[in-house]
Amino acid sequence: MAVVRTVLFYPYSGWRDRPWHESPAVDLLARSGRRVSEVYGREVTALGLQGPSSEVRVFLSPAAADSDAGVVLITVHQDLGGSFETAHAEIPPSVADLDDLQRAALAFRILRAAVETLAPERGWSAGALSRAAAAAQESAPAWVFDWQSPWKSAPSRRWEARGAFHLVDADGFGQAWIEARPRRDEDAEPVRSDVAPSFVSHEGFKRSARTLRWDGSVATMTSFGHLGLTEPTEVRLDPTSPGPRASAPVPVAVDESAVPPVVVTVKGNVPEEPTIRFTGGGPMNGVAGAYSTPLFSYLNSLEEQGRDWWAGADRLLLQVDVYFTDERPGISVRRLAHMVTATVRRAAPTTRGVDGEALARADVEALVAKVADRMGLPPLTLDLPDVQEPLRPDGW
Repeated sequence: MAVVRTVLFYPYSGWRDRPWHESPAVDLLARSGRRVSEVYGREVTALGLQGPSSEVRVFLSPAAADSDAGVVLITVHQDLGGSFETAHAEIPPSVADLDDLQRAALAFRILRAAVETLAPERGWSAGALSRAAAAAQESAPAWVFDWQSPWKSAPSRRWEARGAFHLVDADGFGQAWIEARPRRDEDAEPVRSDVAPSFVSHEGFKRSARTLRWDGSVATMTSFGHLGLTEPTEVRLDPTSPGPRASAPVPVAVDESAVPPVVVTVKGNVPEEPTIRFTGGGPMNGVAGAYSTPLFSYLNSLEEQGRDWWAGADRLLLQVDVYFTDERPGISVRRLAHMVTATVRRAAPTTRGVDGEALARADVEALVAKVADRMGLPPLTLDLPDVQEPLRPDGW
């Protein structure tokens, strides 16, 4: 199982002085939504949500000419069609007329709707997500995303400095500066350097912060800027020398009265009749073919042999997955809103140097027994076939 670590829009970034998308509404929303992705994503990441992917992507596109201009239509895909969770948002032209803070508020509505719509199928806590949304709004009332590096002491031990960054501008890019204060004086108001252009994400901020150094009494940092910036910018600050100081961003209230509502449609492949679906497994690095070949063969045969047995459950779909991870081997069964997931977890080293076919048979039988117990179904005796296909190579 992956842990959700990013929630973001596509297009994710682009040129600072060129459109990210040919539609002005999509271009502006993607830029305003950059900081919202960071603010909201920070709170969602903290929840440690487990699912089939570590990333939720919301793809932005222009609304159709005949669509309702007063709403944003969102389609959330319950089935994982690739390596990331997917939603699509259709953006009407009127979004271009909103100011950047209103567009940021709309971006939050879209991201929140996408994640919370996925929640029932992924087994995520609705209450926890609601608290994460509230925390995002409270921590950044005007959707200013800021991040600071740890303090680093000067050689003299009199001062300490850190890199400071924020995403606030409507162009979607960040700004960077250095802050310094007397060492260990947490109540002191930091002095600040001039501002330099920075990149669009906190990962870019961290990259810049790693370059923070003291050169005598001067703190220096390299700010890696936007695409097309030919040279990174060196930021310098001598906290003992008078000079211009950058002001921190000041959040302001957002008037959301003009922000359009969002309407969500869910698409998925939940069948109309009882179905067992084996979706595959991975990653295969180091997995013995003598185990993976019979395992996959047995789970494919379960789809047909278990159909009548599964018809007695109160969910239409049983989805079976295999994860080869470093976790302790075992079987997990999760009962979701419209389906049940059953997962075989096994560390790759445990598949080597053993009777692979016997181990695969035992894992499949254990999975079926656990599903039966969880769903109140009778035992199922499987007629597992002899494996006729050639063994997959190790690590396939």
